Parts: sequence; structure tokens; C-alpha cells
Amino acid sequence: MATLRQKKNGIYFIDYHVGGRRVRKVLGKTKRLAELAAKEIEIKLERGQLGLDPPKETDLSKLFDEYRKYSVTRHSPASQKRYKAIINHFQTFLRGWPFLSKISQLNSKIFSDYQDYRKAQGAANKTINTEVTCLQGIFNLAVDWNYCKVSPSKGVGMLKEEINKAPAFLTKDQCSKILEKADAFMRPILYTFLH
Repeated sequence: MATLRQKKNGIYFIDYHVGGRRVRKVLGKTKRLAELAAKEIEIKLERGQLGLDPPKETDLSKLFDEYRKYSVTRHSPASQKRYKAIINHFQTFLRGWPFLSKISQLNSKIFSDYQDYRKAQGAANKTINTEVTCLQGIFNLAVDWNYCKVSPSKGVGMLKEEINKAPAFLTKDQCSKILEKADAFMRPILYTFLH
């Protein structure tokens, strides 16, 4: 919705939001012309004619190729290798859905199914969460690159991660064996730490 306002110096301007961004435009000094211009802008807002161009239908393969190129200059070789593996896992999963080839065809249900798919392969919850977080980053970049309006991974929940086991402690037998094998210099130090 657009709001018509007047500054103290008598100049009218309009204030509205497009694509999450606030826009202000000066309309002139006469109220009648400002009202006409405001109505025209409101009509364009309703029709969706203002703001960014609508996203193009982008292939997933194009997005992933673009991300690989983007990753080369921004991530370490180890991270690039990991991201490539995550993309390969996701593309392998999508082979079971041959009709999914565009970003606009994805939704949060697909990502939940991906989590189930990876879990069935034996991946740990922490690994799956890392992969989903990486995919969310890729699709957030797709929004920034104007490949889609909203990330299809938005709203995907993370899996509960297993709590690490309590640290293991040495038994008395293990402590005595360590002390027996220690040399004369290390024995008093180890004795202090073990008792």
C-alpha cells in the first residue's frame, strides 16, 4: 500500500514498499497531481508491475553450475569439495523425481524427503543438517541472483542431533599400567595427573 505525504516545504511524496524495500518518490507541489500519481503507483503495485523483474524459470543444473563457479573464488579447496559432494547427493536424490528440473518446482516437502533419503543411506543427523544448511545457502543465493523470489528451502526443519557421549575415564588398572610403563622423568608428572 502506498502512502501520500507532504513535507513541511509543501512538496508531496509517496512512500511504499516493493520486494521488502522502502521506496520514496517526490510527486510535486500540487495535491491533485500527487494524488493522481499515487493512484497510478498503487495500481502498478496491485498488478505487480513495480519493483524487480520477475524471476526467470531457472534450471537447477544451471544454479548448481553457477554456485560451483561462485565457490571457486570464495571457499577453500576443502570446502569446495564438500559443497560439490552435497550438490551431488542432492542431484542423485532428484533423479528419483525426474519432473523436478526448475527451482520453482521445489518446496520444503522435497527437502524433508531429502532428509529422509539421506537418513536411509545411513548419514548422521549432524551431517544431514550440515547438507541442508548448505543447500539453504545455495537457494538463498538464488534469491539474491534473482533466479527465484523465495527460497524453496525456507521453513525446512533440522533433525535432532545426537548428544555426545560422556568422556571415558581410565580404570585403575589402566592407570597403573601407564605408571609402570612411564620413565623416571614422566612418572611423577603422570602420577600427579592421574591422582
